[in-house]
Amino acid sequence: MAGIGLVVLTVLTFTPPRDATQLALVFPPWLSQEEVFARIADLDVRLVRNGYSASVLIVDFSHDPGLGQAVRKRAPVVADARVVGACLGANS
Repeated sequence: MAGIGLVVLTVLTFTPPRDATQLALVFPPWLSQEEVFARIADLDVRLVRNGYSASVLIVDFSHDPGLGQAVRKRAPVVADARVVGACLGANS
């Protein structure tokens, strides 16, 4: 039961709000950085920074919030950029 609770808590913590304009996109670790960039190249997003590895990108699309659905469909895992940023700390 505790394991289920932990999974639910994790999902609720990392799930971005619908109106988020910055997202952490998490791609499979076996993809190169070039392959990761190729998956979002046609979207009008701004790269804020890399995450803790080359397969994690923090992107911003505040200039066009309508891009949210398209951005969410490009990565297997999408997380709240604020939560991922807090996990990385101020020095990242």
